[in-house]
Amino acid sequence: MLHTTSTAGLIGYRGMANYAAAKMGIVGLSRTIALDMALFNVRSNCLAPHAWSRMSQQMVARTPEEQRRVARQQAMSADKVAPLAVYLLSDVASGITGQVFGARQNEL
Repeated sequence: MLHTTSTAGLIGYRGMANYAAAKMGIVGLSRTIALDMALFNVRSNCLAPHAWSRMSQQMVARTPEEQRRVARQQAMSADKVAPLAVYLLSDVASGITGQVFGARQNEL
């Protein structure tokens, strides 16, 4: 299993408390599935992509620090995240479970 969470939960963003809480709930669910289902060789991991999206466009950058963070995020695209998702769902990653992976550009 591969669950999609968000860096909004891992890092936090102004005005997104409800969304962040929901996304961290997915992390808890995934880790519990990893523990409970290990007996049956079921793996469960989370992927937290960090890329510019339609939802990201709603963020308001008020301070210079927030403006720099938004500018960096605008340079990130979702196509860099897909290879990690494919890897985690493949048999090659059979020993990986209960983890949260943050992915942005060429970084994990």
